[in-house]
Amino acid sequence: MRSFNGTGNAWTIQVAENAFKSVPDDQSHSTLLAQANVSTAAYVQLWLFSFRFIESLTDVRLPGSKRTDDAYAYRETPSESAHQLAILATQLGFDSPQIRSLFMTSTIKPSARAYLTGRRPQDLYVYPPRWEEEAPEKVVDLLKLPKRDGYEIVVPPFSIDSESLMANKRCGLPQRETHCNDRRFLFALQVYSAEQLPKKYPTSFAVLRDIVFSFFGRRILPSRSHPIWRRVATKPQSPRQNESDMVSSPVACDPHPPGTPDRNEHPEQHPDAGHDMALDSPNPAQDSVKQAPIAPGFEDEASIAPLNQLTHISHSRGADEILDAWDARRNNDLTVFYFFKNHQYCKFLRKDPELHEQLGNFIGQFENNHYFATLRGLINSRDIIHRIDALPLVFVYTETEHDQPPMANLWEYVLSFDARTGKRKQGNKEDSPSAMSTKRRMGDNGASVNRASDEESEI
Repeated sequence: MRSFNGTGNAWTIQVAENAFKSVPDDQSHSTLLAQANVSTAAYVQLWLFSFRFIESLTDVRLPGSKRTDDAYAYRETPSESAHQLAILATQLGFDSPQIRSLFMTSTIKPSARAYLTGRRPQDLYVYPPRWEEEAPEKVVDLLKLPKRDGYEIVVPPFSIDSESLMANKRCGLPQRETHCNDRRFLFALQVYSAEQLPKKYPTSFAVLRDIVFSFFGRRILPSRSHPIWRRVATKPQSPRQNESDMVSSPVACDPHPPGTPDRNEHPEQHPDAGHDMALDSPNPAQDSVKQAPIAPGFEDEASIAPLNQLTHISHSRGADEILDAWDARRNNDLTVFYFFKNHQYCKFLRKDPELHEQLGNFIGQFENNHYFATLRGLINSRDIIHRIDALPLVFVYTETEHDQPPMANLWEYVLSFDARTGKRKQGNKEDSPSAMSTKRRMGDNGASVNRASDEESEI
C-alpha cells in the first residue's frame, strides 16, 4: 500500500480487461480519508486480477474429454500476466521500481522470436540481415492492428432455485471449468454489486464473492456513484470513519500478505443498520448494465454466457434434453449455433445493431473447415447472415466420422455424440439397422421430423 501514489477523490474502477471507469466520490470527508478509501479499492482490484489469472487456484481434475479440451486444459500462469498486472497497478495509481520493471518487461516480443526461430532453426536456414531482430518486431506491430472490442457488464446470479445444479462443487478449490466461467465476472463492479433476492442455493460465484468479502470487507466502493451497486437506505447510514480513526503507521497484517488492509481499522456498522437497508437488485435497464438473454437448454440461470462468444456448455445433458428445453422455452430473439461434437454453443441477438458484423466475424472463423446445417439440410455459410431471422438454431460440425452422409439423418448423428466424453458411440446398438428401425417405430424419428417441420414453418 506504500506504493500507492494516486491522487484525487475519484475511484478508478476496472470494468473489463480492456476498460476502466472513473467514479467520482460524492462523500464529504477529508483528503486523507478519501486517499485511504481509493487505495483500498485499488488494492482489492489487484487481488481480483490475481483470482482471474492464477491457474493454480483451481482443481485441475476434469472429467472425460474435457481433460484435453484446450479451453479448460491446465497451464502455468503465463509470465505475460505479470506484465499485465503491472499495467493495471500503474493504471490504478501504484508505483514502485518493481512495478516499473514489470511494466517494461513484456514477453510478446521474446515469444515471437522463439516461435520464428523455432520454425526456422538457424542451423538449417540462412537469416537475412537483422531478420532475428526485425521479424519479431513486425509480429508485435501486427498485434497492434486489431482494435479493442467493446464490453458488456453482466452480473451473474448469487443464488438459484435449480435443483439440477445442487451438486455443483462449492467448497475447496473451484473446479477448473467453473472457474473459467466465473472469472469473467471477477471485477469490482460485479463483486460489489447490490445484493439480490435470495433463492435456495448459492452459486459458485457467490462463494468467490464471499471469499473476497472475508478478506476486504463488503463496503469499499462509493455507495451512490454507480447504479449497479447503488443502495437506497430507509434510514441514515452509519457515518463513515473519521480521520482520527485512521491508523497512519504501518499495521502488521500477518498471517496475511504484506499490505493487506486491516479490517479492524474500519469500524463496524451498527447491528441494526443492516436491517434498515433496502438493496437494489442489478437492473439491466440501468446505465452500462446489460444482462444477456438466456438460451434455454444450452445454459442455466447460474451460467448465462455473454452474447457472440463461443462457450462450453456447463452441464452434461445430451442433445435431446438440450433441444427439448430449447423448443419448449425458445427465445425468439436469439439464434444459437450448436457445436454438438464439442458440447459448445454461441448465441446471437437478432436485434443487435451490430449483428451482421458479429456474425461475419464469427462465421469467418469456421467456414473453411466446418459445416452449417439445420435439420432440413446444409446451409451455405454466405447465406446465414441474410437468413438469420429464420434460423433459430444452426448445427455446426466438422468432417463426419462415418460412411453414411449425416444429412440422411442429421438428428441421429447429433444424438450419437456422448455429452460427457465428446466421443461418438462407435459400434453400439444405436448404430445398428435394427436399432434404427426400432427407434423409428417408437417415434424418435418423428421427433426429428417435427423439429425440421418447426424450422420449415419459420423459414
